[in-house]
Amino acid sequence: MWTDPAARSTGVGRALVDEVVAWATGESVQLWVTQGNSAAQRLYESCGFVLTGDYQPLPSDPCKDEVRMRRA
Repeated sequence: MWTDPAARSTGVGRALVDEVVAWATGESVQLWVTQGNSAAQRLYESCGFVLTGDYQPLPSDPCKDEVRMRRA
């Protein structure tokens, strides 16, 4: 997920996450976040996501890693 810098810290990201979680009712929701993107990780954690310990190379830049987060 990406939000325009002008829209950040306005609740847009949380609203998008809430809509996806509501749409996926009854199922675990998983996502990958680029390691080091602390703002995104904090957002997801505040929405109830936790780190799973899984990681993989970022497809668009294999020199970076991404970590999996899950919300039950």
